[in-house]
Amino acid sequence: AVFYALMKQTAERQGNDPIPNSLTFIKEIWKAFYPHRWIRLYLIKAPNKEIVAAGLIFTFGSTVRSWKYGWSGDYREIRPNHFRFWKLIKWSKENKFKYFDIVQVDPKIAVKLKKKQPLVDQERKQPLFGTTMFKLGFGGDIYHYPGALYRFYNPLFMIIFERFINPLTKSSSLKKLLRKLV
Repeated sequence: AVFYALMKQTAERQGNDPIPNSLTFIKEIWKAFYPHRWIRLYLIKAPNKEIVAAGLIFTFGSTVRSWKYGWSGDYREIRPNHFRFWKLIKWSKENKFKYFDIVQVDPKIAVKLKKKQPLVDQERKQPLFGTTMFKLGFGGDIYHYPGALYRFYNPLFMIIFERFINPLTKSSSLKKLLRKLV
């Protein structure tokens, strides 16, 4: 419950809804992955022992993925998110993982920075700009993964999807409406 509350506070500060949008979903993921030790929760405490940040990670093979995180917004001066990432990276190395995936950076900004190209003001206003700069500040390499693929065995479903549903999923106004409904 503490983790979800922190994640929700972070999303609200960023002007978003939390994803996933329910504590029940987090609990179900925990039930499915924890018996295999593929998921871990890390809590960061302030000097007064108050939990101010948390991170949820997945471990698969040689990789640790920092999936979701939350921060109360308090104790900015002690940089709880920097500390959280440092502790997770250190834990990953101590436990013989080869990779630490910080997950979700703005790909266009990341590519420009990798090529040492200057950013324009519009890019600095993108929702993931601050997150991208923070995460890239740890160094490391940027990997681009292919997007989701789909296959329909029924040609009629494929035509319906490609002509009607897929264009709708790219509509920013529809995305905003769906966020409000969900």
